[in-house]
Amino acid sequence: MAEKIKEYWQINTERMAKSINEAARSAKTEEDLKIALEPIFQKAYQQIGINVDIVQYEKRTALKAKIDAVYGYLIIEYKKPGKLENSSDIKQAALQLQKYLIDESIPHRPNDKQFLEKAVGVAIDGHKILFIRYTKAERLISAPIPIEEIQKKLFPARLVAADFYWLGPYLIREDSLSNLLIFVRAAARRPLTAENLAQVFGPDNPLARQAVSEIYSAAMRSQRFSKSSRIKTFFREWDRIFGVIYGQEIKKAEKEAAETAGLYGMPGGIRLKQLLFSIHTYYAFLMKIIAIELLALQKDQSISSFVRDLGIFNYHGGFQIQRGRGGLQRV
Repeated sequence: MAEKIKEYWQINTERMAKSINEAARSAKTEEDLKIALEPIFQKAYQQIGINVDIVQYEKRTALKAKIDAVYGYLIIEYKKPGKLENSSDIKQAALQLQKYLIDESIPHRPNDKQFLEKAVGVAIDGHKILFIRYTKAERLISAPIPIEEIQKKLFPARLVAADFYWLGPYLIREDSLSNLLIFVRAAARRPLTAENLAQVFGPDNPLARQAVSEIYSAAMRSQRFSKSSRIKTFFREWDRIFGVIYGQEIKKAEKEAAETAGLYGMPGGIRLKQLLFSIHTYYAFLMKIIAIELLALQKDQSISSFVRDLGIFNYHGGFQIQRGRGGLQRV
């Protein structure tokens, strides 16, 4: 049975802070720190429902720079313990994060500003943590960490211009780690790009291969029986529209059937129309699911999340579907 997802404030951040500080005392390099801290962070991320499989280590940006760890819109740079102590090192770390975020936004042009507003840059040296954010309009920034009413005089809201701004660095403790978890929960999801969709749902993924294979098998079974069925009705309607669009081109495409089937891990001798029906159905269903989920994420939206209700998606992890015949059949 899957572990129940927790809220950020239910995570034992005091214990996390102690573990991080202990790791920092024994770490000599930033690589030592990354190796020691990633398991600590990933355990907490999983507890709040994050799919940690989306992490990319040593990811190269569009301009070939390397980022220590990327979780969707959130990037993490590990620094040698003590590296966030003086102002010059802090500024250098902040500018490095800023450059990485800009590099990461390049593939999203002309929507790069939207990407940057969702993105979060994090630098951590085991003793302190620094956050970098971007705003495309002047705004009032409230306290970055959960605080009591009595503490607001110590952490007054401040006005920032349209640009990158820093939060911290803060000591590694319960409140700053809670803030990290808030950012992670909001940012650690795959950007909705063609590249990411192809990586998760394309023919190289076992999910796509299983789905297309099962739809194809169901379509073929329905053709063997004279009794009417929903699948047979769907196929006939698809075949009618398909014939109008493609006409005689279908005969030329027959030669490509084996190659197309191979992309989805299916054997030779596949019937082209049933195969294309299966592929079209899979991607049409996928697009509808994404549309529903995007609507469900909007504020004050009456539409509920289809996949969350089914319990087969890692909601915060982006696009990961629970694999296996049971999960697919429930869909």
